[in-house]
Amino acid sequence: MLSCYLYALLLLFLFFHLASSIHPFNNTSQIKYIIEKERHALLHFKHGVAFHNSWVGSLTNLRYLNLSFYGFGGSIPTQLGSLTHLRYLDLSFNKLDGKLPYQLTNLSLLRYLDLGRNSFSRALPFQVGNLPLLHTLRLAGNFGVKPKDAEWLSNLSYLTNLSLYYLHNLDWLQLFFQT
Repeated sequence: MLSCYLYALLLLFLFFHLASSIHPFNNTSQIKYIIEKERHALLHFKHGVAFHNSWVGSLTNLRYLNLSFYGFGGSIPTQLGSLTHLRYLDLSFNKLDGKLPYQLTNLSLLRYLDLGRNSFSRALPFQVGNLPLLHTLRLAGNFGVKPKDAEWLSNLSYLTNLSLYYLHNLDWLQLFFQT
């Protein structure tokens, strides 16, 4: 019985030895070339995948949307505001930029919003306070976003998780002493 296992192990060793001599992968330049070729193929595929605004209209009953860490670039499509049943929206850790669309205020059932670690710029153009059920808000890591004040937080009575680090021009004392 033991000799059968040893025989099988010997055959397996010989197979891998022969396979490596027929198609050697011990050349590091060849490995680098293959990895680089695969990377270019993946990047080519990624550039071919575009966000089509036409499909957003067919997702009106969508409640959960997590597109974090996908490397999406550009601005948030205004059609995202038509997903009025959405309760969870995570667009964090992408390369989104520009202004946040005002149409996000249409997401009145939203409970979780994470737009952190993108490249949004300018002041917050939409009133986050118009999202009354919001309990988690994450805008951290958007160095270009400059809220003028923290007054918009006063309407978020369900808010329990707030992440605003790296936001400039925010008067933190105003957060605590609002009347």
